[in-house]
Amino acid sequence: MTGLQIAELARVRFSKKLSALGAHALEVAEEPQGSKKNFAVVAHFAKKPKTNVPAVLSLKSGGKAFTVPLRVKISQPFKPE
Repeated sequence: MTGLQIAELARVRFSKKLSALGAHALEVAEEPQGSKKNFAVVAHFAKKPKTNVPAVLSLKSGGKAFTVPLRVKISQPFKPE
């Protein structure tokens, strides 16, 4: 189970790496998993990434190791009107 705070921390820590892979936006989203809340980082790409994107993001915080699920979503970048 990944809590909201850890998922947000992973989003911040991995933002440059995911941007370098082509992600144009990142978000944290709740994933239904039984009665407990689980959160994942969602990376938005304009088209399917050419390189492999990891399935999880691994990080340490407060001396503990965490893994956060990473989901890929194909979506067009936001264009202001």
